[in-house]
Amino acid sequence: MSLPDSSRGTPVWSSCEETQASTVSYAEGTSNNNTNTPSSNHPSEKKKNHAIIGAAIVGSAIGLAVVGPVVGIAAGVTAAVVAATNTGPAGSIARASGDAVVATGRAVKKVEEKHHLVDKTKNLFRKTKETAQKIDEKHHIVDKTKHAASTVAKKAQEFENQHHVLEKTANGISKIASKIDPQK
Repeated sequence: MSLPDSSRGTPVWSSCEETQASTVSYAEGTSNNNTNTPSSNHPSEKKKNHAIIGAAIVGSAIGLAVVGPVVGIAAGVTAAVVAATNTGPAGSIARASGDAVVATGRAVKKVEEKHHLVDKTKNLFRKTKETAQKIDEKHHIVDKTKHAASTVAKKAQEFENQHHVLEKTANGISKIASKIDPQK
């Protein structure tokens, strides 16, 4: 996960910040004719932009989880607009949720930088896959499992053909149902 970081040059979301700055300027009744640069490099403006982006992430995640991708995108845009333009409780909630996402993202980034969990997890899965492949090559577990499943299915079919279990079960259920409901 990569968050905007002024120490690394141009933020990953610089174009989003530019859009957000234009939206904020519009909402505040000011003009921002230069869309190629953010309206302000002031720390509070960047914090507000990050809160808007975080609100968009929260809205998108909730919409995606509840309904699907189209609603997720719409919910993200709506949350960003509310965070950018609404000065009431809804805007405060959207900005607070955005701030929480940004803070969580920064914390995750610090933990990742310190412990390299992504690389360690990738290595663990790679080693596990390699070990499983070596065991399978030696013991042919996948082939044996396929053969066993095929044999079980074949034997079950033979048993059904010989004893007609499904047919007898269906007839039994039908007889019980006719005794419960005498109209049958």
